[in-house]
Amino acid sequence: MDRVRFIPLGEKVTPHCWNCDRAVAGPPDARYLYRLDDHAVTETWFHCQCGAYMNVRREGVLHVERAARSAQSSE
Repeated sequence: MDRVRFIPLGEKVTPHCWNCDRAVAGPPDARYLYRLDDHAVTETWFHCQCGAYMNVRREGVLHVERAARSAQSSE
């Protein structure tokens, strides 16, 4: 089975709430991957303590790692 990795472009930024301007920490509530022609975009949704939701989009590329095929003898 091949493995597909998302390799983000640019620097990672700490998301800040649009409502209260606090840094949002913790795991995201949802994550989506949109595949485009030559790159991909992840959209990550965070929930702030003030009750607001925000999404952070990050552009990157998809890299396919081919699985090593093992030669097994059939008996």
